[in-house]
Amino acid sequence: MTEPERGTHVADAGQTMRSGCPVNAAAEALGDAWSLVILRDLMLGRPLRFSELAGNSLEGIPRGILAARLRRLEAGGLVTRTRVAGSRGEHYALTDAGIDVLPILVQLGNWGIKHRPTSPLLRVRTEVLARGGAPFVAAMMAELREAYLGVPRPDPTEPRPIGRIAEAYLDASMRLADEPGLIDRAADAASEGTGAPGARYLVVPYALPAEPALAEVAEWAIAHLSSGIGVRDLAAAAHLSERQLRRRFIAVYGRSPGDWLTGERVRIARHLLTSTGLPVDEIAARVGFATTAGLRTAFARAGLPSPRAYRRAAESETTADRS
Repeated sequence: MTEPERGTHVADAGQTMRSGCPVNAAAEALGDAWSLVILRDLMLGRPLRFSELAGNSLEGIPRGILAARLRRLEAGGLVTRTRVAGSRGEHYALTDAGIDVLPILVQLGNWGIKHRPTSPLLRVRTEVLARGGAPFVAAMMAELREAYLGVPRPDPTEPRPIGRIAEAYLDASMRLADEPGLIDRAADAASEGTGAPGARYLVVPYALPAEPALAEVAEWAIAHLSSGIGVRDLAAAAHLSERQLRRRFIAVYGRSPGDWLTGERVRIARHLLTSTGLPVDEIAARVGFATTAGLRTAFARAGLPSPRAYRRAAESETTADRS
């Protein structure tokens, strides 16, 4: 019986490993928690600049650690640097080996949901992938290979999983009036491909800010918009003065807390107008406007038609898409 291989082992890529064990080889290539969250962020299907990876990190990865982990991932063949037409500077993209990490991330996410406290909003992507099963994960990997490697998807007519996940994340952020089961229904609909038509009238999903404390406040605000919360309520939830809150919001969002709240109310109202048959006055109440006039004013200031006209335009486009 031969002794197991121990000590330094030279990998095909020229890197040394502690042993030739496959589990060890994978663990050393993936590195640590920071490397995994970098790969997670690149699974959104587009190359990202260094500044985007640093600024959009929910975990607030320090720039020095980010630079070191990117170098390690690039040396290990999981990430590559590329240039994107019409954009300055280098971007980081996944390689084929990097894309193959997706099923591992899904399983890690499942473990996190089962054994650790997690945010209902932030676990939506993992839930969509888990409920879609192996075919959904494989379809997402095909979409990533098309985006990063230029390999056409086997069936270009199939809905894009990344788009379904984005829609589920958007739907999950509409947790108005503490409606039970909304996040679960959004994940189910996305994994089954039963999302609402007229998707072009949906804004991009809400992205939580990089600062963890502010992310929690923003998530709380979205869940309680229907109660008519204002800047004072946001400051109390954040345990900050209104002046401190204003500085934080301007630094992260580039706008005041009041403007951010109005923007979120308009964004969610747009979603409800295009994905539900709720009366306009009820939608206004759900997003925290005392009257429909307040909702109309907010739409006008955002450069949008009236809520009823917005709904008619979305319905017209949906009908055209189906014909």
